[in-house]
Amino acid sequence: MRSTLSRYVFLIFLFLAIFVTLVKVGHPSVSDSRFSMHTATSIIIERNTDLDEYASIARENNNYCLKIVDGRLYSIFPVGPSLV
Repeated sequence: MRSTLSRYVFLIFLFLAIFVTLVKVGHPSVSDSRFSMHTATSIIIERNTDLDEYASIARENNNYCLKIVDGRLYSIFPVGPSLV
């Protein structure tokens, strides 16, 4: 009984520590995953991998990690993570 209670107390403490840390620090956008969600959304909604519909966001980020091919915006990273 005591070990079960101490396990629950530890798990609750661990959860709260991680939760508070994430809330306080926030969720930083890592450069290689910055546009992976946009690419996934583009695949689902637009049925393509270009990021033309996010041109305003791309301009805000100075087209960071993006390339222009035939006038269309694409992420420089593979689309594999976006498919997962």
